Amino acid sequence: MTSPIRSEHPPTQGVQAALKRLQKDKAIFQVSPKEFSTNYLPAAASKVESWDDAQKLLVDSITATKAGREADMYTDSKPLIRLCNLVSKRVLDSLHNKEIALVFDSYYNKMLPHPLSEPLSPDIVISYETQEILKGRLDTRFRDDPDSVPRLSWFNIAAVGEAKVRDPKQERYQTGNYLRNQLQLRPELHSVIGFSADKLGYSLYYHDASVIHQCSVKWDNPSLLHAFVYQLYQGTTSDPSIVNLQPQDSDPSWLVKVGEKLLIITSATPNPGLSQRRFTAIAIDVETGDLWFIKDFYPDVKRRFNEGLLYAKAHEGKMLPGLMRANYYGHPLDTSGNTLTTTSFGEGPNGTRIDRWKMRVATRDVGDSLSKTPTLLEFLKVMYDACVVQRNLRRKGILHRDISDGNIMMAPKDNGRYYKDCADGYDDVKYVNQVLDPKQSPKPACLVIDLGHSADLHYLLRVPSGNKDSEILAERTGTPKFISRSVSQGELLPALYIPHHSVFQMPKLDGRPRKLLTACTDSKYEAYNKAVDDGSQSPSKPAATRFTHQLFHDAESTFWVISWFLARSAPKDYEKESDPNPKLTRFINGMKSHYPSNETIDPRDSFSATLEAWKQILHPRLVDVAPMLSEMHEYILPEWGYRPELNTEYPEHAHEALMRLLLREIVRIEDDKTKDVVFAPLGTRNLLG
Repeated sequence: MTSPIRSEHPPTQGVQAALKRLQKDKAIFQVSPKEFSTNYLPAAASKVESWDDAQKLLVDSITATKAGREADMYTDSKPLIRLCNLVSKRVLDSLHNKEIALVFDSYYNKMLPHPLSEPLSPDIVISYETQEILKGRLDTRFRDDPDSVPRLSWFNIAAVGEAKVRDPKQERYQTGNYLRNQLQLRPELHSVIGFSADKLGYSLYYHDASVIHQCSVKWDNPSLLHAFVYQLYQGTTSDPSIVNLQPQDSDPSWLVKVGEKLLIITSATPNPGLSQRRFTAIAIDVETGDLWFIKDFYPDVKRRFNEGLLYAKAHEGKMLPGLMRANYYGHPLDTSGNTLTTTSFGEGPNGTRIDRWKMRVATRDVGDSLSKTPTLLEFLKVMYDACVVQRNLRRKGILHRDISDGNIMMAPKDNGRYYKDCADGYDDVKYVNQVLDPKQSPKPACLVIDLGHSADLHYLLRVPSGNKDSEILAERTGTPKFISRSVSQGELLPALYIPHHSVFQMPKLDGRPRKLLTACTDSKYEAYNKAVDDGSQSPSKPAATRFTHQLFHDAESTFWVISWFLARSAPKDYEKESDPNPKLTRFINGMKSHYPSNETIDPRDSFSATLEAWKQILHPRLVDVAPMLSEMHEYILPEWGYRPELNTEYPEHAHEALMRLLLREIVRIEDDKTKDVVFAPLGTRNLLG
């Protein structure tokens, strides 16, 4: 069986970048041995007060290691490896169940492959083996076979270790990074533990979705190493609803129990912690063969809105076509029936620990990635309907707040099941198929997913201004490339972005697009024109306006999704461009490098909204949509937060603007199908030379 980890998933950050990030975030917090043992080694039954004679000889050998020769601890006579295996034997002898033995091996000259990043070579790996293998490792004549094929992987090791002599910081962050990789690729585990050693002593580590904790002791303390091994024999906290059916294979086969259903995962995307630990997967029902989508994640326990309940609210009464439904949501439980919650002890990155619990959302609404959209026309329809969903979602009292190219998908292709359910759905704002043919019922081209950062606007209206929940809409939420500029900064854009009536106006339509749009029962075409172009009052002064996340911010995010997709798109018969345009390079680099902050300049502020600029960014075969992008860019450019009266009376104005421009292009291509473009696979275009 091939690996279910998606090969097309973008590589995670490299090793050096990961180490620097751990160090910058002060991600590893030191705790006392007593605190570590109490919180993370509960299985240890009794303390081991002293090394036995054979162990003591090996400890003496380790402490005699010369500076710069740390490899001596795990090569040749391998005193550190042999010591750990003696500890394993000593612990195993105290157990009733002796079927499995914990074995420590030197791994410095082998690789643990990673499906999403570069392979790593921990100095030591720990695995579950037979007693015979452990016995062989304890034989002083044992030597590694350098030609042996590595059979261990991140999916089946018990733990990892690192050995250093002179650089405790490197030892700490290397080990921390190993633990992040292990937990990332082990969705069935709630936490992992590991260790590192040098000539002066050893350290133990604990990692869950919230923290990495470390404790350090000298070699005169045998108790903690024995307790660590004992805990590995008992196992760390896990989620029994996920089982790897092939634990000894380098390619996992995960079985997940969702409610009463058993699902086999066929493809998965695991995101590492800290804080962002998430596991998303496509799975097949073993009984019916139905496709499912599963998302396991670790939100803050204090997060006000439950994602599953938001889906229920959105689909209450009539389902909302084009928005994913949650067929299952809740908290997976540990083997004792308790909610899987991160540690409630110690500090986290940058001195702040956030308590998190595991949640799962699962659905039968499985769409296709936006990146697989086959044609320009299809893409425009997907984005039109994504705007419709956002408007209808707000009318049901929910603001999405995380619009991205991952959260907008093509609608499910499931033999019509999904569209059958949509037929009687909520369609206050009409979907593109209804605009083109008013006799049709809703048939959305899109599937909008992920309400994990969404807000219940009806609840917030009831919250007193002094309540901390009243600040929820001032929080910074979104995906870096696509988050709106003011949300990224956490404040209104400068006064130079005030939307003056004479400059920023609602896009106008004529001909068939206008006729189609005004035929919709809720178009309010002229009302939007008057509200935006004339306005009932002058724009607010900056001091009089308070920043909150509003619907027009999600419209800006939608624009960034549209422009990011089209800038990277090329026709099917694409020929590599020899010299990418500097404006294209600037756009791609600016989008990729943006990181939300109020302390750095947003590179997207420097993008030109002119028609000529967009013609240079787009592939020559796509320049026909340059006017659309230019007009969209001009509309989202100002700070609409300075028009509170507009946002109160016509909160959907920015989506209205985008949809008019999208509809104009849709009708243009519908009227002349030769204007459509069949896309090459997204990513084919030579963007940066």
